[in-house]
Amino acid sequence: MFVLNDSIKVLDKNMKILSAKGSMGSQNVSSSRGGSDYGSAYTIQGSLDGEFFVYVVLHFSTHNDFYVSDDLILDQDDLSRVWEEGLEFAEDMGFYFDSISESELKTTTIFQESLLEEDEILSLLDSTIENVEEKSTIFPKSEKKYTKEEIYEIIKLRSFY
Repeated sequence: MFVLNDSIKVLDKNMKILSAKGSMGSQNVSSSRGGSDYGSAYTIQGSLDGEFFVYVVLHFSTHNDFYVSDDLILDQDDLSRVWEEGLEFAEDMGFYFDSISESELKTTTIFQESLLEEDEILSLLDSTIENVEEKSTIFPKSEKKYTKEEIYEIIKLRSFY
């Protein structure tokens, strides 16, 4: 069985990836932060310092949820069995997988520490929203008052252009 391990924030870049798969799309799934959101998934089989690991990672726009097996992996047979359980766990959430290379996988946020803590990001967002409300050049001049969520979405969408 796979269980959420909320103490894991990123995976060790020194881990040797034995096999990895990435989802071919996003699914609306439950998040550890409450509610549901669209996310993609990765299943990763690796080793580090002689120990084997299997992770199922749900990647959301704001965070990653790391799931680990509650089974002890002692040898290659255990690893194969737990790998199949991990794939089944993610597929039961509606994900379809394709192989992903180690080099591609290690450029994802599951191996990259955020440069900012979540509270710093939220603080920056709040100050940006205040600044936008004062000097609005991206919002049409109207009487409509935008919620923080609407402003955040507009800023996020416009930042790609």
